[in-house]
Amino acid sequence: IGGLIEIIDRYEVGEIVMPKIIATSTVLNELMKDIRQKKIHIKEVMRGDEVEIEKNLKMKILFPYGDFKFNKSSLPELGIELEYRQTHAFLLGNLSKTIQKDILKNLKVKDDQNIVEFYNSMAEGKVSSELLEAINPIFTWNTKEKTTRMVSDGLSWKRGD
Repeated sequence: IGGLIEIIDRYEVGEIVMPKIIATSTVLNELMKDIRQKKIHIKEVMRGDEVEIEKNLKMKILFPYGDFKFNKSSLPELGIELEYRQTHAFLLGNLSKTIQKDILKNLKVKDDQNIVEFYNSMAEGKVSSELLEAINPIFTWNTKEKTTRMVSDGLSWKRGD
């Protein structure tokens, strides 16, 4: 969240998509103050919501949802599936194994080109093997690893320059 304050200060942001259900923190309060001052539109989302980014590209919200039991220090986490033609990217960040298993209960995975992203501090033991087996990704990455450029035409992935 702290990094978003700098983004909002540095760039012109038209809309912010954030979880409808979040805990509070001092940093979040500062971020929200900046968002209100700049009159940036906020779209609050929860499981089941879809956001059409452009033709053939949509974002599906996998997490959070109202019945999930949060604690007061929970971060405003999002589990997202990006769908572009036959390619599905699951952006799971640093979601706990409990949340990953919960996502699995409601996930309808197509037998397409699936990729999975985890946050850089995600230890292998925190990744749900059941979720990975269900998604059956052709490619996984975390943000700590050296970046490998992959390009998709919506049907397949290949290394980019």
